[in-house]
Amino acid sequence: MNKRSFLGTTGLLGAAALAFANEERVGEGNAASLVGVGPYLQNVDDTGATVMWLTNVKCHSWVEWGETDALGKKAQMIVDGQVAANNTLNRIRLAGLRPGRRYFYRICSREITRYGPYKVEWGRLENSEIKSFETANPDSDALKCIFFNDIHDNLPLFSKLVEQVDGLDYDLSIFNGDCFNDPATEEKVLRSLATYNQGINAASTPVVYLRGNHEIRGAYSRQWPGLVDNPGGKQYFALSRGPVRFIFLDCGEDKADSHWAYSGLNDFEGFHREQAEWLEQEIVKPEFTQAKYRVLVHHIPIYGLNPDSFNPWKTLWGPILNRAGFDMSIHGHTHRAAIHPPHTAGDHNYPVIIGGGKKMGDGTVTILEVNKDGLSATILDAHGEKTEGYLVEK
Repeated sequence: MNKRSFLGTTGLLGAAALAFANEERVGEGNAASLVGVGPYLQNVDDTGATVMWLTNVKCHSWVEWGETDALGKKAQMIVDGQVAANNTLNRIRLAGLRPGRRYFYRICSREITRYGPYKVEWGRLENSEIKSFETANPDSDALKCIFFNDIHDNLPLFSKLVEQVDGLDYDLSIFNGDCFNDPATEEKVLRSLATYNQGINAASTPVVYLRGNHEIRGAYSRQWPGLVDNPGGKQYFALSRGPVRFIFLDCGEDKADSHWAYSGLNDFEGFHREQAEWLEQEIVKPEFTQAKYRVLVHHIPIYGLNPDSFNPWKTLWGPILNRAGFDMSIHGHTHRAAIHPPHTAGDHNYPVIIGGGKKMGDGTVTILEVNKDGLSATILDAHGEKTEGYLVEK
């Protein structure tokens, strides 16, 4: 389904939904569950949130939601007058929300056993447990978010890294590229997606999945972007969370489009120019210029790479980024945790934070926090030891 063509609708629960109440309901997590990947929150801002999940069989799906656990409202995907059905990937927008408020929801999927031209035959109905989340609060002066990068489907490493932030009350999780390694099949990708979502409680805490160069490789790489819902529907975007304005860029591949490995199927040169034009417009918007802190995020660092590395972004994006007034940038790719203060790895005038790699001894989780002291980044290894840290004073 074209991710740009969906529209979430809200309203009171319809009579048809209420009529399902007496049907057999299967609990999520049951061996016979309809749900393959449970709900995860995308693109949560101050007035809306997207709920995504995948079913194991083709269904008609919707979200029941409200300001209490009594719910009372319904949202579903409408595409050109048709209610989305007979699909497995669900991306449903809850709109008209209020800033800084808690909302409750559950996902609902009804199996379609036969889809004929004049009659649809139904199977089981499954509702999840009721979950909750908070919308973004633009007036908040505090923020905690966690970053993962370069996990490369090493799920035992991810489990160890998650242990290091257990109990941390974070507002947002960000996977900064190469967490899905050369996606070959949907099954492989969804196995990692389900593990990541569960580890960071993505049903209640929003998550951002950013592409690295390895998400671009493999037979399923063209389908991978359908698993996310970014502001604006692109792989580059901006979002605000509390006192921070984030800019996310997509570096694409780490070699030229002409490299033999890409079989002539890449055009990232054009994609880089497209982002440069967008960036010029984004950094003059009030959301950016008036933000208390401005944080840049992309997988491949422009600064801190080997000098001989492929690096077209330094020439194309570097001058724009340096005059934008970023307070910090966060990256991965090198598999070596590092922090480069301004002007220590090139002509960058903002600190560059780089996370670790895919091996147990190299993996890291980065904690970004805004508090009364300022904006800080702390890099922890898989044993909870602090490897690097940096503070931008208030």
